Amino acid sequence: MPFCMVASFIHPHDPYVARPEWWNIYDHDAIDMPANLVTRDQQDPFSQRIMDGIEASVVEVSEEEIRNARHAYYANVSYFDSQVGKLVVTLEEAGLMDSTVIIVTADHGEMLGERGLWTKMNWFERSARVPLVIAGPGIAQTTVSNTCSLVDILPTMLDIAASDGTDLPVMARPIDGQSLMPLARGETIERSEAIGEYCAELTSHPVFMIRRGPLKFIYCEIDPPILYNISNDPEETTNLANDPAHAEALES
Repeated sequence: MPFCMVASFIHPHDPYVARPEWWNIYDHDAIDMPANLVTRDQQDPFSQRIMDGIEASVVEVSEEEIRNARHAYYANVSYFDSQVGKLVVTLEEAGLMDSTVIIVTADHGEMLGERGLWTKMNWFERSARVPLVIAGPGIAQTTVSNTCSLVDILPTMLDIAASDGTDLPVMARPIDGQSLMPLARGETIERSEAIGEYCAELTSHPVFMIRRGPLKFIYCEIDPPILYNISNDPEETTNLANDPAHAEALES
């Protein structure tokens, strides 16, 4: 009998609290610290507004508090991993592993002190980038570099459901995403794009993000534009918006 199960977990998420059995598998002194610490005058205007909004600009965070937060976050990633493992064991015991596709993903990342920021609320990689693992029958064991988005999950799941010849209902309206199954099978597709919009906490104007291949564009109408080459600059340290060599890409 076909089935679809969605298992949702709160961890890893703030508040940064972990049970001892997961905390203790990490060496506290070996926890990595933020790779990109910037001062307030180096932050873009929206980051400054976020800092002000969460009072991070007036409450100083110690190095030990940063290390504790990152330690607990990693511990809770391991907790989550253990829960995925329990689901896999259950599928194996039920004899369903050979006929089940598993998708592991998340809704957002976590800044964890990078750029002086915490939680999400922005389009920097640590916040916007999410894990996406697909495993199961017909799935190639490979890594794909194409940029994709969570809006691609719906058509992907429909593609999986139709793989046994199941007739799918016609969708009531067009959708933005496209199936990731060709990529999951090891095929090549040209599309490498993700588009996002943030207009929730601490925003007076929407903040947009366009990711096409290695380039990521962040725009808010009251702020200077931001353009990064994620492949060359994964920590997003160099804004290329004023680089003449990228003028055409910026206009596009």
